[in-house]
Amino acid sequence: MENQTQEKNINIAKYISIFLSFIPILFIYFLYKEITLTGFRDGYKTEYEILVKFVDIANIIISSFFAISLINKSMKIKTSEDILYIVKVLFIFLITFIIIRQLGDIYLIDFLKLDTGHGG
Repeated sequence: MENQTQEKNINIAKYISIFLSFIPILFIYFLYKEITLTGFRDGYKTEYEILVKFVDIANIIISSFFAISLINKSMKIKTSEDILYIVKVLFIFLITFIIIRQLGDIYLIDFLKLDTGHGG
């Protein structure tokens, strides 16, 4: 009886981990939308918007690797340690994403002194 309950909990955790593994795919989708919707209505793009695409593309590539890794691992869950592994990898993904994003902005705005086009 206890074994069946534990197996049921692992199955529930497997479905939750599969759901969580699609978070990087959502990041990829929103980054793609951000890249395609840059610029002003007249088609003008600032230097910042042109160069920030490279940061977004780097984040898309990294998000793809994390998504593949998480989906692969979530299909092979057998113990609660595997679930903890998925949560750790997802946390590392989020921190990596934020760090790359912030370092890109710091480099483009502070070091290259690019205008973001927002005035001010």
